[in-house]
Amino acid sequence: MNKGNIISLQVLRGLAAIAVVVHHTIRALMVNNTNINMGPPWFVDNSILMNIGAAGVDIFFVLSGFIMIYISKTYETRSNPAKSFIINRLQRIWPIYALITLLLCFLYMVIYFKNGAIHFDLQLSRLASFLFIPTFNEKGLLQPILGVGWTLNYEMYFYLLFSVSILFK
Repeated sequence: MNKGNIISLQVLRGLAAIAVVVHHTIRALMVNNTNINMGPPWFVDNSILMNIGAAGVDIFFVLSGFIMIYISKTYETRSNPAKSFIINRLQRIWPIYALITLLLCFLYMVIYFKNGAIHFDLQLSRLASFLFIPTFNEKGLLQPILGVGWTLNYEMYFYLLFSVSILFK
């Protein structure tokens, strides 16, 4: 497989990621917030768009798995391939995840000080979500502070398992 084919797969993976964002946005507006009336659809029904967007998760993970297998050969020549692999993944994902989670915590604190109440439970154990460790939220659901970050929890555990598998070639 040449580099051009990988670039096209990366583009497809990017489109799948955009589909996931569309899914979460429509879901947040339609399902989680009943106070918003989205009106009649312009082109395609919103629930159809939401379902198409959900398929983006599957496409993204399948392509990501394939690309990881493809690039894993580059780690075989390194002195510590598993460590290099996991560090590269953490450098790509954790900074933006942590920043957005911090911003969300800050927003919750501002709302708390403004309104005196909030439907958010920030116990010390909840801070484990900064390390991709699932914790229970105020509703008893196993979910990180940044709700959609649940996929990153799975992704990071997959990366950890994959980095160990690199050791066994």
